[in-house]
Amino acid sequence: MNRYGLLIGFLLFLASCRSKLGTAEPKERTHTDTAVVQQQAQFPFPTIPSTLTEPETRKSYLLTHYWEQFDFADTTLVDNRDITEQGFVNFIALLADGTTSDELTRKSMENWCKRFILSTYACPVLMKMADDYQDIY
Repeated sequence: MNRYGLLIGFLLFLASCRSKLGTAEPKERTHTDTAVVQQQAQFPFPTIPSTLTEPETRKSYLLTHYWEQFDFADTTLVDNRDITEQGFVNFIALLADGTTSDELTRKSMENWCKRFILSTYACPVLMKMADDYQDIY
């Protein structure tokens, strides 16, 4: 899957999410102290088990569990573009590096979508981020 196709597919997906905003069950917003998020200072990557030693299985685990530690309900974290945007860019880079199978790409995107689409706060913020990218490119 080429990089531009993946990016265009993602942008189209985000655009389609707009009509679904009212259908997701609202979740409570979590307000985290800004100091806590600033201490975090980087995307919360999953810890890959040490028993996975082959690069392909490590990558598969990483992509499958990539968004599990990211709290989409945490408004301070979602609004921190240094963390959220960089985490997303890294995610897309892993998917579009030319070695990721279509099945793993689909599964990884599904996992990501299941997490962020339910957040009444994160969904519009991430769509705005995608719109900003669309204006640039």
